[in-house]
Amino acid sequence: MKTLYQILTQFQTDFAADIPDLVTTAGLTAFEEFVIGPSRKAQELALCVYKDEYFKDDLSARLSLIFQAQLYGQKFTDAVKYEDLILNYLSEYNPEEIGYNVLESVTSDTWPMEQSQGVIIYFIVTYSAQLDGCD
Repeated sequence: MKTLYQILTQFQTDFAADIPDLVTTAGLTAFEEFVIGPSRKAQELALCVYKDEYFKDDLSARLSLIFQAQLYGQKFTDAVKYEDLILNYLSEYNPEEIGYNVLESVTSDTWPMEQSQGVIIYFIVTYSAQLDGCD
């Protein structure tokens, strides 16, 4: 099983490799940053990943991650397109890439930024794995 740092880094790397083409194909503005933790700038398009919750015992492991799409300067109607794109990506992502074998759930929540400067979308993704004596 991978460490939390390895998992977060894996998503950061995969986002940087996969998301730009998907966004371009959808006719949307490209993300400027793919980061672990918060965006470095409030006024940019960024896709961020955080650890939400982690549990592990002798029989199983469970990990929830938060993905934040910071969509500065984007209209709400375009934000829905980003949301669809990212939901599909996260739903189709192979959990074995990060050492888990079950995608339990993917949820999203949309919030307008202050003074209509854009939209922030939060995605919570939960993975689980049954462990054996090797994990």
